[in-house]
Amino acid sequence: MNIRISAVFVVAASLCSVVHAAGPTIDIVVGPKADALEKLAADEAAALLKKLYGAEARVGNALPAGNGPVVVVGTPSSNPAFGQLKLNLPAVVRNDFAVKTYHDGARPVVAVVGASPAAVKDAAYELGWRLGVRYFTFGDLYPAEPPSLEKAEIDAVGRPSEKRDLTFNATFASPLDYAAWGVGDWKALLHQLSKLRYRKVVLDASAKNLAGKETGLPIEINSDTMGRAAFQSAKAFDNAYLASASTMAAGRAAAATKLLQTIRDEGKRLGIEVVDAPSGAVVAQTDALNALHVDYYLTANSRLDVDPHFSHQTIYEEILTPICGTEVGGRVARAFEEYERATLLVNRSDDQFGVLGPQMFLRHFEATEPVPGWWNAARTHYLNAMNEMYRANTRAREGGRAFTLPYARKFEFAAEYVNVCESLRRAGAAKRKGDKETQITELEKAIDSASNCCNAMAAVARTPSDRAYIAVMNQHAYRPLLKLLEEADAQ
Repeated sequence: MNIRISAVFVVAASLCSVVHAAGPTIDIVVGPKADALEKLAADEAAALLKKLYGAEARVGNALPAGNGPVVVVGTPSSNPAFGQLKLNLPAVVRNDFAVKTYHDGARPVVAVVGASPAAVKDAAYELGWRLGVRYFTFGDLYPAEPPSLEKAEIDAVGRPSEKRDLTFNATFASPLDYAAWGVGDWKALLHQLSKLRYRKVVLDASAKNLAGKETGLPIEINSDTMGRAAFQSAKAFDNAYLASASTMAAGRAAAATKLLQTIRDEGKRLGIEVVDAPSGAVVAQTDALNALHVDYYLTANSRLDVDPHFSHQTIYEEILTPICGTEVGGRVARAFEEYERATLLVNRSDDQFGVLGPQMFLRHFEATEPVPGWWNAARTHYLNAMNEMYRANTRAREGGRAFTLPYARKFEFAAEYVNVCESLRRAGAAKRKGDKETQITELEKAIDSASNCCNAMAAVARTPSDRAYIAVMNQHAYRPLLKLLEEADAQ
């Protein structure tokens, strides 16, 4: 879809005066024979207005009397209120959706209209976006202050994409992907993807192994686990839904089948097509460093697909200014530029550097080559990304720090990841030289860095994939390194 945007618009000033009055009431009108997605759109519009303004948002099927603000939701054919108000609607038949403000005499009216029920739902979420709400896969962030709404109006028209519908690919090949996501996690994720206009979810070929050992689950959590607070009292990191179903393989397999069907059903409810990957599709290797910015990427990708003429800098400002304030977008842009430089360098130099597996760290202890020069360059980029994000965090409004702080800690994780590898390479070299003192010193540094990785992620973990980083670092770095240190001390 493409959207024609003449400015960053907000609802009419008269609506503002009503919603800030004592006991504000806003009526949302949906057609009496509306499709389920149109009803969902009306409910979502009501929820966001209540959250933004503390308004009493009432959903009904008929225009109320009086001059109170009205939000009319639906297709031109499903909602008679559009005709009753004699609104000059944009040509939604040729487009996808529209969000537009009008005045019916003294009454402010917002049209949330689409050419199809799915487009109506997209229009409802576009209304929230225009009011400063920002959608991410981890949840919504609201503006520090609702828009002033003085003498301005919404006039957004979305057109069907000439390229593609937005598609989200879900893999289940490791804990760092979606192997640990249960029913509640998936319902929340699909809800957020719906807000971002993702119309299709592809369940990767690895989904067939969801209940098996191929996912690397479960991973033990004990009193020595670094960052264990992120797991509360759990004794293992696992897919909670599958684990609660049964400890037997057959029981997990049945639960996995049910989980995948639940994903399909929930997608259908939200207007998202859920399909299986084509037969023979190759499952990408899971990388511990390449997906640290996925939350922002999915949001930015949805806006770039909506408005391809925007530059990346414009996208940063559009996404972040309402929730973080000014002087944040530029810092975040520089942070992601540094992160992307590190990612390109790593992928070009060693495409296995972050790939998940039992030897992902131990291979560096066993390697005979010296520390590569590019490791320092990659670490510098990660540290620059971390520092820029911390600078953004100090400038961000309180609510916006829910965006900036997690990224600062994730980039800290990446820098410490490099430190683990470098210390292990030096420790291995010292062992081959018979330098026990240096070997132990470097192993202790590696253990400290692995612990720092876990603690950085534990401070901001909010999804099963975030917690998986901690579990994986314990499984493949912290515990094996402790064993190496014990062996060195015993020699």
